[in-house]
Amino acid sequence: MPEEIRQGVIDQGGGVSNHNLYFALLSPTPKKALEGELLVKINNTFGDLDTLKTEVSNVAIGQFGSGYGFLVKDKDKDGKLSVKNTLNQNSPAMNGLIPILTINVWEHAYYLKYNNLRADYVQNIWNVVDWEKVEDLYKNYWI
Repeated sequence: MPEEIRQGVIDQGGGVSNHNLYFALLSPTPKKALEGELLVKINNTFGDLDTLKTEVSNVAIGQFGSGYGFLVKDKDKDGKLSVKNTLNQNSPAMNGLIPILTINVWEHAYYLKYNNLRADYVQNIWNVVDWEKVEDLYKNYWI
């Protein structure tokens, strides 16, 4: 990619990708209980779903400035899970990882309702995450 457009592509492409994932996972009537293959993988990797939520929440809350907290999987057949954060509109996909869950911590995502209380927003976002959609991404999305 030409150097003169690289940052613009990262900013615009990452913004579209990250926001599409974020909004796709939110629902007014989410499936709140996780089951199946992804639950087994989460339990094997993190111990349980609550520990995963804590880890994703911590990286989201701790992100300095604007960015995202992610649950990602490796693109190999094993689909190893890990938690990452990114600055601005960077995407874990830039590093060959597959984002399957994200929490947007740009101020525009929470400021009108939560003001500067990012942690309250992150705690409450879990109430609208649709785990069926997350599991579908885990099982069916490969780079």
